[in-house]
Amino acid sequence: MPEHAELRITSEFVSKIAKNTEFTHITKSEKSKVKTDLTAFENKKFTVKSESRGKEMKLILESEDGESKELMIFLGMSGTFVNVRNEAAKETKDKFLKHAHLRIHSDAGILAFYDVRRFGKWKWIENGKWSSNRGYDPVTEHEKFKASILENYKEHKAFKSLVVHMLMNQQWFNGIGNYLRSEIVYRVPGLNPWTPFNELTEDQVLGIIQQCYECPMAAYQLQGGQFKDWKNPFSENEDNRFKKVEEKNIVSWRKIYGVKESSYITDGNGRRFWFHSDLNSQVPEKFLKGKFKLKE
Repeated sequence: MPEHAELRITSEFVSKIAKNTEFTHITKSEKSKVKTDLTAFENKKFTVKSESRGKEMKLILESEDGESKELMIFLGMSGTFVNVRNEAAKETKDKFLKHAHLRIHSDAGILAFYDVRRFGKWKWIENGKWSSNRGYDPVTEHEKFKASILENYKEHKAFKSLVVHMLMNQQWFNGIGNYLRSEIVYRVPGLNPWTPFNELTEDQVLGIIQQCYECPMAAYQLQGGQFKDWKNPFSENEDNRFKKVEEKNIVSWRKIYGVKESSYITDGNGRRFWFHSDLNSQVPEKFLKGKFKLKE
């Protein structure tokens, strides 16, 4: 599922493609079940740009006479955006329009929300607002994010949750998802992910906060993860974007998530949490009743 880096990359792609383009109208595919009225402006051309915040992104539409509207986009499991040009080959158009469920039309082509699994959706929101049940962005609003965690983790009831669950709580850790959770935990020395968050030491909490900045930033700089259906919209190839060049050797940035030498458990929400085998003996019994692998 797209996380912080992938949302940011997708949002930037939309803004880049839409720059200096006038759009005419918005439609959806016949397969889409989203019921949001897509009438943007009555017979007026409009521009589009995008912003992201954690695991959210929105489109900001402005008509030729200055009226503004905002459309929140929920990418679902693997949604992204593609640019379908008028001059593209028929097979290319057919390939992408088959799963293009939200379509923003211009004279040059279609800026489309491409969503193979159809978990994505969209809705109009109040201008300048984000979802009220999501917290600060750990990268672009890092100081506010840091303050919200430090001011609440000892007293707020939400932080009674185990670290392994708390890092997926979007009200506090907006943008942190499954692969980031594993990488963050791995990078904080001595962290037992099955400890209630409010029982952590302040150094451990500060370590988590710092990694909630560093890990998403690294993933973003490496152009995001290439998941089952999500691909970097800027990229024309299928390379693993979680790699970097170090002294002429290709080194994976991912140290623990999906690495065959790692252990994993299923976290109760059906998602695999990957961790170092040094933590095998600390896994609570209840997590060993589902699907798991404790690598020696």
